[in-house]
Amino acid sequence: MTTASPAESSSEALVEVSDLAFAYRRGVPVLRDVSLRLRPGPAVLVGLNGAGKTTLFSLLLGELKPTAGSVRVLGDAPTGGTAASTAGRVGYLPQSFGFPPRVTAVDFVTYMGWLHGLSWEASRASSVDVLRRVGLERRLTATLGELSGGMLRRIGLAQSFVHDPELVLLDEPASGLDPAQRIEIRDLIIQESERRSFLIATHILDDIDRLAHQVIVLHGGTPVFTGTPAELAARGTGGRAGVSAFEDAFLEMTTSSSCAGP
Repeated sequence: MTTASPAESSSEALVEVSDLAFAYRRGVPVLRDVSLRLRPGPAVLVGLNGAGKTTLFSLLLGELKPTAGSVRVLGDAPTGGTAASTAGRVGYLPQSFGFPPRVTAVDFVTYMGWLHGLSWEASRASSVDVLRRVGLERRLTATLGELSGGMLRRIGLAQSFVHDPELVLLDEPASGLDPAQRIEIRDLIIQESERRSFLIATHILDDIDRLAHQVIVLHGGTPVFTGTPAELAARGTGGRAGVSAFEDAFLEMTTSSSCAGP
């Protein structure tokens, strides 16, 4: 289990969502009855594919507007072009992102820092530092097209916190990685959690107890559990051979018609 990060000393909520609903088309809800209060520190959002994790992230970033209810991130209502997202207080790594193959690693991360409001000089200095922290200090001038999939995910992590945000949203950060690369990304997130808070969307349950102090299980567009990893593990029945306590509890919540919130 990771130790408490400095950010967790505060009781102020990072994210507050109240009675949230969202539908792309009338009558087809993607999210419904979502109420969450995320405290500082690392948190994990787990759910089956299609549970609404990416849509929730888009609402937290202000890219989408709720059909009903309210969203506040770091005390602000996100609006995409203003508030927390452009004040440099929030970082984001999408599940997949495009990259210019002929641009160098350091130039790409510098550009992303500049987009978040840093001067070019400050962003260049921060880029060198964060690329060192993710283990790419020897690949600063390598073009993105030369890098492996695992290295590109590390580049993605670097750009998400180059501007030193308070909160970083990571959407399936281990997507497409082999087991060794997934462990590398996990350990980098744990290391960086000492500096800032994370909300990590994933469907990989193996590392929940190491990655997070708070877990949200999203099923059918609704939170069916919010609590600690230990509390999640305790919700399993233990009746499935060959699965972890987290997997057992998750399956109970996402396959049972009677699953309910905490």
